[in-house]
Amino acid sequence: EMCIRDRIWLKSACFFFFQAEDGIRDAQESRGLGDVYKRQGELRLDMIPEQFAELQRVFKAADGDNDGLLNLQEVLECFDKMGARTEGVKAKFEESDTNKDGMIQFHEFGRLYKDLKSKNLKQHQRGSLKEGQSALHTLTDEETNAYAAIINYLLKDDAVLRDIVPIEPASELYARVGDGLILCKLVNKAQKGTIDERAINTKRPLSVFQIRENLTLAISSANSIGCVTTGINAQLIIEKKEYLILALLWQVIKIWATSQIDLKQHPALIRLLNEGEELNTFLRLPPEEILLRWFNYHLGKAGHTKKVTNFGIDLKDGENYLVLLHQLNPNKCSKDPLSLPPEGRAQKIIEYAGRLGVPPYFIPSYVTSGNSKLNLLLTAALFNIYPGLEEVTETEKAVMATLLDDDVGDSREERAFRLWMNSFGEDCWVNNLFEDLKDGLKLLRLMDKVKPGCVDWKKAVERISNNFQKVQNCNLAIEIGKSLGFVLEGIGGKDIMEGKKKLVLALVWQMVRKHTLDVLGNINEEKLLQWALNKVTKEPKIHSFKDPTIKNCQFFFNLLEALNPQAIDRENVAEGANKEEIEKNAKYLISVARKMGALTYVVWEDIVDVRPRMVLLFVAAICALERTSTA
Repeated sequence: EMCIRDRIWLKSACFFFFQAEDGIRDAQESRGLGDVYKRQGELRLDMIPEQFAELQRVFKAADGDNDGLLNLQEVLECFDKMGARTEGVKAKFEESDTNKDGMIQFHEFGRLYKDLKSKNLKQHQRGSLKEGQSALHTLTDEETNAYAAIINYLLKDDAVLRDIVPIEPASELYARVGDGLILCKLVNKAQKGTIDERAINTKRPLSVFQIRENLTLAISSANSIGCVTTGINAQLIIEKKEYLILALLWQVIKIWATSQIDLKQHPALIRLLNEGEELNTFLRLPPEEILLRWFNYHLGKAGHTKKVTNFGIDLKDGENYLVLLHQLNPNKCSKDPLSLPPEGRAQKIIEYAGRLGVPPYFIPSYVTSGNSKLNLLLTAALFNIYPGLEEVTETEKAVMATLLDDDVGDSREERAFRLWMNSFGEDCWVNNLFEDLKDGLKLLRLMDKVKPGCVDWKKAVERISNNFQKVQNCNLAIEIGKSLGFVLEGIGGKDIMEGKKKLVLALVWQMVRKHTLDVLGNINEEKLLQWALNKVTKEPKIHSFKDPTIKNCQFFFNLLEALNPQAIDRENVAEGANKEEIEKNAKYLISVARKMGALTYVVWEDIVDVRPRMVLLFVAAICALERTSTA
């Protein structure tokens, strides 16, 4: 029988249904970096995924020569940028540096960080560090106040929340999010329409079961828009586990704040390309890196010699902010406050930001404390309101169109597959599926997770310097794919390296399908379809995952009711006789599935369009629900 731990693993291992396992698998002995990856995997066990990912990002940013090593000064800078205490770092560094060469690797850096955190736990109460936290998720009044203020601003007019918003005092935040209503509404602010609000339990008083449903819906939906939710569940939020609530709120708010920072929304971002840089390379950048480029672009325009490399220490004295604001609008933002001390500068920064239209949920201490999260939000707010970039020409628009105009269905698949890849962790993380797989390295890492041990890392090139080596890695991935039974006729390594979208999607899809069916117990598509048909005892039936009757959702409503007879409110279900009814049914269906606990990146449009790949993944998500509940 499956033990409790295995049941928990199965549920958290689901992406559409099966989010990838959290952690890095023990590497094969032949793998060049295997021992490092193994020790990174051990380090992951002590951290929630976002904490681990942030540590990796800070480490990589400090590792200028990309040799995987940091010296003492670089480690001290990392701690400063994270807002962490630096007392005791030197002594711990010397202890961690076992071969006494003055350098440490990432796993040593992580252990050093955790050891110092544990020491601080014994010396300080809340306001510094608490059990289960790191400086990445320290329970500061600052972040609690900021998130409460942002929620108050975004949800102040929501009639459903009138009894719990505004959140005053901010310390009530952890109690107010406990019934799931605020979290569900916030997810919809981050990505409009993610949750069909008919699926939310809103009629008070809410039972414990209804609260759990709301929280499950919020967490599953947050996962569907790209939040890392491994280790976060309804019970922990009910128990007011503050560091987990802050971790979830931060991710959702960050997605909301940065959702407009891409070339499709702002074509003028091409002004930020470095000399000689191709647009394809720019497409790979995450929003926070684009914001840093935007900041430095305007500093350069102003003739300012300093550069911003982070949202923490580089901004805390206020100088760079004041130069940026003056460059954006010299009439409303003076540089005179540069003569003031940091506290006085910070007050003027918030005042000037307000003049430009930034909402009033920022306060001066967010600047002076060097809080990287809150400064990122402030910078994003400035960009969203006042980008200050020269409009693109018609010629530039034509060039961009060849890269940005995609088949809508393929774009949805790219998004789903990208989020699936990202659920495997930092070493498989991609911002743009087609661009980030071109060197073949992340493709090989992913294959090694889908089928552990399938990659002979002696044949892979991990330090890539030219296109030949990229093709070599991609060819190796194709060869491995064929050995796993993938149909890859007509697809070569050069196609992957060139980012040919249809062919990349075809390869990644087969990895997704294999992982999905393997996690369910090595079943195939035919057995999955038969499982669904056996569960549903009434009409209508479907004959395949491309059956055109799928679009009205009636079969899937019956399938969900077979798992939970109370799952569907039939007052929200229409016959599906016209386009409007079909769309409403599909939106409600996806939200009810997530409310039941399905972790799925499938969106309602996939059901309406009857996209067979995505339909299969949706059925797999429901199958995983049953296996988890009956295990």
